[in-house]
Amino acid sequence: MSGATESGKLSIRERGMTLLELMIVIIIIAILAGFAVPQYVKIVERNRQGEAFQMLRAIRDAEIRYWHDAVVYTQDFNDLDMESPNNSPNRFFEYTVSNADAITFQLTATRNTYRRSLGIPDYTVQLDQDGNLVRTF
Repeated sequence: MSGATESGKLSIRERGMTLLELMIVIIIIAILAGFAVPQYVKIVERNRQGEAFQMLRAIRDAEIRYWHDAVVYTQDFNDLDMESPNNSPNRFFEYTVSNADAITFQLTATRNTYRRSLGIPDYTVQLDQDGNLVRTF
């Protein structure tokens, strides 16, 4: 017998891993994944918020350009010199303009609700005519 010791048994190195050792390794990997996956989801969601901030700023800029022509803000994306942000099929937020008059407007990005199944809560990001950002859960 090659690899057998004097008593005829295989050494630990030659017999491989036992089922218990394999289960322990799997449990350790599961515990590490349990810590890593929620952190990954948070990081991805933080990056998605960047979409909302960027789009709200672009809408704000278009509103200001519209105001220079019409001396009033608008609630209709069709009046602005940009494509409606709600036409994109892969967006993560729903965009609205409210309280638009000659002095003020309020832009709102609302997180799409179908993401709730992933454990991501609904929230909104708001931007006003002065560039003040507010995030609410």
